[in-house]
Amino acid sequence: MTTLYCACCGRPFKRTSNRGPAPLYCSRDCRLQIAARRRAWGPVDWGLPAATAQALMAVRQPADRLAKSA
Repeated sequence: MTTLYCACCGRPFKRTSNRGPAPLYCSRDCRLQIAARRRAWGPVDWGLPAATAQALMAVRQPADRLAKSA
């Protein structure tokens, strides 16, 4: 079978079947880890009117920018 590399941890793994699309992850743990990362880094639903949410986003600053000003 074909050797593939996990998109999460980079470990090599063997593709068990040529049917269907190639898997991206070596294990269920890696699939769950990537799903958690997608949720954590995905867009935030503020639950506020659009204008208020835009105002909040304008206030947020990257951490490195805050460190330089301190």
